[in-house]
Amino acid sequence: MFKTIRVIVVLLLFICINARAQKKAYLFSYFENNGEDGLHLAYSLDGLKWQSLNNDSAVLKPMVAKDKLMRDPCIIKGADGLFHMVWTVSWKDRGIGYASSPDLIHWSVQQFIPVMQKDPAALNCWAPEITYDPDTKNYMLYWATTIPGRFPETEEAGEKNHRIYYTTTRDFRTYSETRLLYDQGFNVIDASIQKAGKQYVMFLKNETKKPVAEKNIRLAFSDKLTGGYGKASAPITGNYWAEGPTAIKIGNKWTVYFDKYMDHHYGAVQSADLKNWTDISDQLTMPKGIRHGTVLTITQQELRKLTDYFQTPFTLNNQLALTPPMGWSSWNTFKKEPSENVIKEIADAMVAKGLKAAGYEYVNIDDFWSTGRDSLGNIMVDTVKFPHGMKALADYIHSKGLKAGIYTNIGTKANYATLASGGFYAQDMKTFADWGYEYVKVDVNFAPVRTEEAYKNEFTKVSQAVKYAGRPMVFSICNQGGRDYWNWAPALGNTWRVGGDIDHSPKETKSQWEGVNYELDLSSKHTDIAGPGHWNDADMMLVGVGDDGGRLKVMNAEEQKAHFSMWCMIASPLIMGNDIRRLSPEASAILTNREAIAVNQDVLGKQGKLVAELQPGLQVWLKPLAHHKFAIALFNRTGAAASITCDFKKAGLPSRLKLRDIWQHKPLGEFNGAYAGSLPSHGVQMLLAK
Repeated sequence: MFKTIRVIVVLLLFICINARAQKKAYLFSYFENNGEDGLHLAYSLDGLKWQSLNNDSAVLKPMVAKDKLMRDPCIIKGADGLFHMVWTVSWKDRGIGYASSPDLIHWSVQQFIPVMQKDPAALNCWAPEITYDPDTKNYMLYWATTIPGRFPETEEAGEKNHRIYYTTTRDFRTYSETRLLYDQGFNVIDASIQKAGKQYVMFLKNETKKPVAEKNIRLAFSDKLTGGYGKASAPITGNYWAEGPTAIKIGNKWTVYFDKYMDHHYGAVQSADLKNWTDISDQLTMPKGIRHGTVLTITQQELRKLTDYFQTPFTLNNQLALTPPMGWSSWNTFKKEPSENVIKEIADAMVAKGLKAAGYEYVNIDDFWSTGRDSLGNIMVDTVKFPHGMKALADYIHSKGLKAGIYTNIGTKANYATLASGGFYAQDMKTFADWGYEYVKVDVNFAPVRTEEAYKNEFTKVSQAVKYAGRPMVFSICNQGGRDYWNWAPALGNTWRVGGDIDHSPKETKSQWEGVNYELDLSSKHTDIAGPGHWNDADMMLVGVGDDGGRLKVMNAEEQKAHFSMWCMIASPLIMGNDIRRLSPEASAILTNREAIAVNQDVLGKQGKLVAELQPGLQVWLKPLAHHKFAIALFNRTGAAASITCDFKKAGLPSRLKLRDIWQHKPLGEFNGAYAGSLPSHGVQMLLAK
């Protein structure tokens, strides 16, 4: 009996949870101004008070047709579970735009559907909409078009003379022949069709201007979706010009929203029987600047996902990179010439040479894997360098027990053959996720505006796309140290760059050592913003990296050891930039020092700080560790050997400490008050203290 009761309770709980998930909310798709910025969304729980999403910024940028507009967006949820959208792409094109989405966040590649292309006299395609026919399992797409001379009895000089046309499809790939849907002897636009009982009702705008202007909303009925609509009813709107009707049934009442476009605000009427209408415009609260759109029902669960995604301010919080990422990147050594074979050999070598065992896990393909984007907006892979594609390469990396990383840019216009993801962030991040990548680096090479606000806005969009791409991905912001990153990057990325490229900084540098010190000094300026899940990135390491064609003086072994030690102290990502296949035993020993790596990977997640500089270039650095331990680095940046003393009290340490030398791998004993070490030029002594 008790077992039966438990089963009943569980079932009731499931029903309640499911009912809450299916509880209704309402979404409004619309455009602003001329539709050049794209799709806007607003939501409501009662159909009266509407709140814009994404701080009233566009959520999808128009990418098709010559004018690249996104006016009159119509969205429905199809029988296939996808959201399907059509829109006006131009004032003069003979086609419409189409895209689909599983969640109203990630959209397919936008398509241009040339619905009136076979009639060269057609002037336009305005205000397209979609209605699903459950009887035929077809989607009907319909819109208004003017064809000069086609309906001479209602032509007005200098005015368009529209009728409603349609086509049908099941798959949004093949379409029926375009046909006339509605002609009742007047100029008509903005048709929107809903099922009402056994009939279909078309809400439409009488666009007649002369001899007496109509410009009002009316209804027409039919027993089938694709034709037979009778004469239009009397106007259901008042003594004002209205357009863009969109209707929804909430409870037992129909609400029709419309654009009072001459008054620059929205209105609505309501009816229980589609005959007697009450104006409820004074009850509406709509986003400022809203223009012709459509209303649809969604679940509150779907709404919560949207509000979470488009929250302001947005935070990534993906629970990744809880310790600094470790891996390898192609850029420092291979620059413009990464290739499938090289990347595979690097992955092989990472395993064979013990780097994977030491904690290195990411194999990141940097720039020059893509040649850009095709005319449909799809990413083009450089098939000469990567003949089997990027998914196959990620699969190979995974087969070695490693993770794969990939590269792109903000901005829309690349000035060389590579990828720019501006306008395609959601699409590209989902593509990377589908290919199997777990790390994405996004650069600023093609940033159209280089201000703090612009960087924050662009990287917010990227971060949103990364978070909801469908696969956990570490997000590396390659801001090149720019635009006050400390104010915005920690909320948006797992890592961000503190400076320019290590092998090109400072400007006109002639040695790797200069780049190391440049990055170190920049990283030390904002240590408190680093921690689990978000790290100051001092760029890829130069341990084992060559002279870049003779341009740079290569670090000696002591300098490379100091470089690696300090990256561990400052909790920078440990991303190698060398050719692992040809790594020297000395460089390999540096990179696989597990005691040093443990300092970098310490779970407390504190970045080390400069706590004393006895004289210029003689430095003491301190990094708090978990379990009341500390890492100390005595760092000699000068050109001569020197002794450096760590005064425990001045460094904020306990008076007595047991010390262990991390590079000699041996205990040094217990010290009271201070410790002094003798260091060569550009040398470091790294200590574990407890």
